[in-house]
Amino acid sequence: MSVMSERADCVFVSSLGKGDNLHQQVLSAFPLCQMTEEDLIQNPQFCKLLATLSQHVDRTGLTQHLRRDLEKAERELHSQRLSWLRVESVHRVLREIVQENRFSNISSARTAEDKFFCTLEQCLTVGQCVRQMEMSTDTSEHHSGVLGLTADRVKRQMPPEQDIMQMKQRLPSELLQHLKRKAANILTYYQPEWENESEGLRSVKLSKLPELLDREQKKAKSLTERNRENATLLQRQTHAVPVCESRDTFFR
Repeated sequence: MSVMSERADCVFVSSLGKGDNLHQQVLSAFPLCQMTEEDLIQNPQFCKLLATLSQHVDRTGLTQHLRRDLEKAERELHSQRLSWLRVESVHRVLREIVQENRFSNISSARTAEDKFFCTLEQCLTVGQCVRQMEMSTDTSEHHSGVLGLTADRVKRQMPPEQDIMQMKQRLPSELLQHLKRKAANILTYYQPEWENESEGLRSVKLSKLPELLDREQKKAKSLTERNRENATLLQRQTHAVPVCESRDTFFR
């Protein structure tokens, strides 16, 4: 059996390459390993082992099975991050809606308009408190949370069910209007001449806002890189000036 396995190894390695070609294939298959071609020449059996191993692992040393598991875990993590970002983005926009209404509403009179925003703010506050309490690592029965509160007890502070239903019916339109105003403000910031244009032209321009922001981001990144290069060049020139002055003084 050992003779047959050795012959199989010889046939397998010979199919990969011989001499310098085999050494280069092994080195390229394991770039993270700190070894040289001289190491492989001095250890031919080790070189043969690495050549065989290279058919079962990738350049990072992971097997195909582990690579599939890693890619699956990365996809799941990416999906969870997107889900969290969606929820977090909507939550922040809702907070902005509440804050804008609070700052713009100076009158102390209670109206049906205020009822919507008060219900929304109360739901957001209770939800945030419950989420913070559920994130606690202490899940023992004797742990009663901050000030002796529990999540169920905090949920009792939710508005009446009828107010919540009315708030939910109106919420999509309010959210859409807020996002439109926010997008229009961003567009006006970059292109002030569009502030007094008609609604139709502004809608067309708003549809191209993502492209505009992408170009601005790339431009800002390019300018930042250029500033970094200029700063490095200026620092080198600053260090070079005293050296030149000292040479001139010495030769005088």
